[in-house]
Amino acid sequence: MNLKKATVVVIALYVLVSCSLLHADQQPSPDPADLTSAQSFIWAQGGMSSSKAEDNRTSMGVGKLTGGISGAFNESSQYLGLLEQGFNNDGTADTRGRLFTVFDTGSHLVSNIGVSVDYIRNAKSKDTTTAFGIIGKVETPVDWMTVFPNLALVESKIKGEGQVLKSKGYQFNLFNSFYIGDSGLYSMVSPQYTKLKDLSTTKLEISFGGPLTDSGKTWWDIKAGYTKLKGKKLLRGARAEEADVMVGVSHYF
Repeated sequence: MNLKKATVVVIALYVLVSCSLLHADQQPSPDPADLTSAQSFIWAQGGMSSSKAEDNRTSMGVGKLTGGISGAFNESSQYLGLLEQGFNNDGTADTRGRLFTVFDTGSHLVSNIGVSVDYIRNAKSKDTTTAFGIIGKVETPVDWMTVFPNLALVESKIKGEGQVLKSKGYQFNLFNSFYIGDSGLYSMVSPQYTKLKDLSTTKLEISFGGPLTDSGKTWWDIKAGYTKLKGKKLLRGARAEEADVMVGVSHYF
């Protein structure tokens, strides 16, 4: 493991969490199933990932450590800065940074709209992904379900043999949140489709979660995902599949 990089990430997350304590009294009740909610948090996940490419199957342990600090521009707009570090058997994996701003529209149909900028870099391959996205909170006729459509413009840079392959396109997510009973338990079903010039991916993710404490500040979650990749043009013939299961604990401030 790259100990220096891991130490920097942990220190950065500590600073984010420490700063978030200054805003703790101003935060609404946590709701992990609301993807337009900007709240300060720290989140640790661990699990297993299995992938198959060209008839070669590998499995490894994976983990993520995520932290975010939120604030408000005014009563109708909030922001969230997020830093995430992935880990696997080889050490550090993807590093992700995100800036997110959400606005209260006052509409009964689409109550919140958020815009985001994401940057992801893989520690080993040095591949990068940049995304500019927009997400909406669509209210449904029933109070136990909310839909969050998300569309993003994406650019990936894949480093190969002495060259960098740039591939642009879009990604569409349809996050569906279901609230189960009055205890805070929720489930999410989230299909995703990404189409770039040189590859396309389809993904389905299902998750469950609920509060661990009466205060609703600490939550558990379990998430299972399946991803299928298909190369085109310069990556023609490339195919891969990946399945993963992650268990996590998060705390909101």
